Amino acid sequence: MPIFILIATLFLNSNIFAHPGDLFYKKGFSYQKKKQYSKAISFYRSAAKLKHPQALSSLGRMYLLGLGTEMDHKLGIDTITLAANLNYLPAQLSLAQICRDGLFEQAIDLHCARRWYQSAFLLSADPDEKKAIQYILENIPR
Repeated sequence: MPIFILIATLFLNSNIFAHPGDLFYKKGFSYQKKKQYSKAISFYRSAAKLKHPQALSSLGRMYLLGLGTEMDHKLGIDTITLAANLNYLPAQLSLAQICRDGLFEQAIDLHCARRWYQSAFLLSADPDEKKAIQYILENIPR
């Protein structure tokens, strides 16, 4: 019994399953909230090197918008794509919208939009979100 309590305590009180880039991401996020974009980018890049999906997505958005760096739509989309390929749902939804609406100098690509919405649908655990994604999918012309 004592070994079970020890294991349970370690499991509940540890960051054993935390992503190695979490600290860099959180620091970057705090700088972004303060609008200190160049500092945020630096921390996001450190987390991105560790394949942190949220950092990749945030970094990509900063490239798209030119926050703390030169605006670079291709690099922004490529960076968000890395996050989406790591099964990061918000990145998949962002790419789907970019493809569907032809944002950031991209041509409208409904096949691309459909693919990312389908992937996001499979990832989502929220029934309301799934309904919304399904509605969008049903209304994308074939």
